[in-house]
Amino acid sequence: MGKSYDISSKDPARTLVNPLGFIPSIAQNRSVRFSMVTDSADRSVPAKQQTPFAEKMHQTGRDIPQYFVAATDDYHHGVVGYTQLVTGGCVLGKSDADIATAVSTMVKRNAAFNAQRRKEIALFAKNGAATPPPSAEPRAAPSGTRTGGKGA
Repeated sequence: MGKSYDISSKDPARTLVNPLGFIPSIAQNRSVRFSMVTDSADRSVPAKQQTPFAEKMHQTGRDIPQYFVAATDDYHHGVVGYTQLVTGGCVLGKSDADIATAVSTMVKRNAAFNAQRRKEIALFAKNGAATPPPSAEPRAAPSGTRTGGKGA
């Protein structure tokens, strides 16, 4: 987000936009409640490109809570489950502190789920079974993302 992009494309769908250039007009719209969900290890949109937006908005007098999470995909970009939680809290009128508590709980729960899943996979591999057990088929993780199994 904080990176300069080539905007020479005439196709708007292929033009990357640097939102830092729009901060003055974005900051004026006081009716919109902003929030950001960031994985520090995001390989698609690194935190170092996301955080400057929140910092510049803060400088204009608009604080944007930035919730740091741990996505489980290879690129650490899959934060949809967390974003749904944050958006739901916003819609319900929850405070930033309440949303932060819920996000923290979800991060811990997902970490515990993923640790248990790794143990199950290691145990399965150790036992040398030829095919995955039914529990290794894709299923929804607590955040709603698919884990394990074919095509995950």
